[in-house]
Amino acid sequence: MYYANNPNSSTSHAGNQTIADYEEFLMRNRCALIDKVKNVVRITDNLHYLTDEMRALVQAEPTDQAKMRKVLEFTNSIKAAKRLVEALWEHAGDVMEDLTRA
Repeated sequence: MYYANNPNSSTSHAGNQTIADYEEFLMRNRCALIDKVKNVVRITDNLHYLTDEMRALVQAEPTDQAKMRKVLEFTNSIKAAKRLVEALWEHAGDVMEDLTRA
């Protein structure tokens, strides 16, 4: 399991997996997320912090990898990171399980 010692963060659970520091998790797993996450457009449906312009920029990217890079670029707060992690669990649970497995 992935645990972070951050007293100001909450936790996200899926099964027995726990992620305590969302921003750290996204930074640490950036390359794997870019490489493995598919259906990025579906994930953006859950990301209400994205403006219509941001969403259009993500969707305009030609590949899932480029779309995920753009999503990560726009994820620039703790709240946004938490929402992205939650959306990843919902739409890319298999990838998240792989990344959180000890």
